[in-house]
Amino acid sequence: MVYLAPGYTGNGGGHEVELLLRFSITAHNARGYEVMWGVAGYITVVRWNGPLGDYTVLFDSGVGGVPVPVDGDVLRAEIIGSQIKVYRNGDLVTTVLDSTWLSGQPGIGFWPVDGAIPESYGWKQYRAGGL
Repeated sequence: MVYLAPGYTGNGGGHEVELLLRFSITAHNARGYEVMWGVAGYITVVRWNGPLGDYTVLFDSGVGGVPVPVDGDVLRAEIIGSQIKVYRNGDLVTTVLDSTWLSGQPGIGFWPVDGAIPESYGWKQYRAGGL
């Protein structure tokens, strides 16, 4: 469940909350899947391939492709086999197929950049588990 401060739109910068699926991080290496929900109203799914900055976009709704977040909205991502499903408030946003990574851990992330205010958009509640 996301937290969004009243009236916050990113303060002129980009700001995302992120769910990580099958993720593994070691020195100079990050691999797994990341689901990003931007405060500007987009959802993107990427596969991190390992080396710094090496990722592949698997889905991108584009800005305005989904409604902008509202305080209390729920973002859900699940992965079974090679199928990743992303839901916003219970509604399916996308299904992505990718079988590159078969193991790893769940997690969360944030990306406040270019003047964004970190405490204005983030996770209010987070839960991970097996399906």
